[in-house]
Amino acid sequence: TKRQNTAIKLPGSSDYIEADASNISYENGYTFEAMVNTNILSNSGHKTIFYAGGTTGSDIEIYIQQSTQDLVILHNRDNGGSYGSLIYEGDIPEKKWFHLGLIQMC
Repeated sequence: TKRQNTAIKLPGSSDYIEADASNISYENGYTFEAMVNTNILSNSGHKTIFYAGGTTGSDIEIYIQQSTQDLVILHNRDNGGSYGSLIYEGDIPEKKWFHLGLIQMC
């Protein structure tokens, strides 16, 4: 049976999805895709879009830096030591929905 018109609906301003990421490995790359509206993200130092793991190993964090509006992707922070990062300094739409697709190939 073909499913149509199915999605997760998060109608509030602080809704989120939580999942156990303890068995996820990013060593072979990953794909991330989401519809994002910067107007509904937190207004702290950065606007978190996605976060999984911790700062001690296999983790990933995707956010928009509040002061610069840059898109930042951090991964594998290895206990506070070296980590991989990507910073996109393009025009991130403000107060509008946009499609965000990321592919990290190792």
